[in-house]
Amino acid sequence: MPIFNYGKAFKQENRILNMSSPQELDGVSRLRGGIMFLFVAALFVFLGIVSIGLSPFIGTVFLIYIVFIVLALIFAIIALIRMYDAFSALSPYVPNMNLGKIGIILSVIPFVNLVGTILVGIAIYFIGDKYQEGTVKVGGILAAIPVISFIGYIISYIGLDSVLARQRRV
Repeated sequence: MPIFNYGKAFKQENRILNMSSPQELDGVSRLRGGIMFLFVAALFVFLGIVSIGLSPFIGTVFLIYIVFIVLALIFAIIALIRMYDAFSALSPYVPNMNLGKIGIILSVIPFVNLVGTILVGIAIYFIGDKYQEGTVKVGGILAAIPVISFIGYIISYIGLDSVLARQRRV
């Protein structure tokens, strides 16, 4: 009867959970930051839309709307760059990160951006799988569904915070 080596199993599990390099920790941190920039971009879009209904002056409304949309565009570009860099940094450590990089590129192309959203969600799922964080896995699944991807990004952000906190304790 084979004897199970608990010490070897613990070392293997510990290797999976612990980030072995600063590049890996930086990749998770960049992805979390990229998701935060997406939130800010979405907030500016929302404020731009709300500003149209709140101001009685047509010229002022248009100017405020343009300012919010330009800010949203700037934050969205920063978010996509950070997320692309994060997937690049994590590619030696987490399988299928090329899906995330391809998804980021496709997300800026009209008519195929839905495919990009799905690929980014799948890549986030693989990150959750690698670090055994269920919250990130659920966030990745929801992020892969274009209609509710924003909810998935929120859940992923929370889960990535847990991954980073776990790594700082180790």
